[in-house]
Amino acid sequence: MIQKNDTKKKVKKERNAGFTLIEVILVIALGATIVLAAMALYSRGRDSAVVNTNVNGLQNVVAGLSEYKMYKGSIPPATSWSAATTAAPSLANYVDSTAQSNYGYKCASGVLTITTPAADNAAQATKVLGKLTDQGTCDTGSAINGTSTSKIDCIIPSFNGSAGC
Repeated sequence: MIQKNDTKKKVKKERNAGFTLIEVILVIALGATIVLAAMALYSRGRDSAVVNTNVNGLQNVVAGLSEYKMYKGSIPPATSWSAATTAAPSLANYVDSTAQSNYGYKCASGVLTITTPAADNAAQATKVLGKLTDQGTCDTGSAINGTSTSKIDCIIPSFNGSAGC
C-alpha cells in the first residue's frame, strides 16, 4: 500500500528532473555573449596583426633601400622590383626576395611608393593606412590603391625628392 507521503516524494522528484525554459534561455544567452566577445577580440587581434605585419615589412624594405642609397648614392628609378634588381647595381642584395614578392615598388619623379600586401577588406585597409600614416611610416599623400580596395600605396617620406628616383 502506498502512503500519502511516498506519492508526494515521487511527484516532487519527477518535477525536478529537467530544466525550466528560463534556465535554458539564460544558458543560450550566456553562450551567445561569450561567442560575440570572442569574435570581437579575434577581429581586433587580426587587425593588429595585419597592421604590425605591414609596418614591420615596410620598415624592412625601407631599411634595405636606405642601405642601398647610402652605399650607391641613389635609388634606381623603376616601376617594379624586377626592373630595379636588373638595373646596375642590383637591389636584390639589399631587399630580400620575400619582401620583393609581398611589396610593390615604384620609384619615379622623386617619389618612392611601396604597395603593401592586401588587407582583408577596405575597412581594414583604412585602419592600416591610418596607423601607418600616424606612425610616420607612410606620407600623408599615401592612399588605398585605386585598382584594389585592400592594398595601400605608401609614399615613403624619407625618400621624397631622392636622387635617382
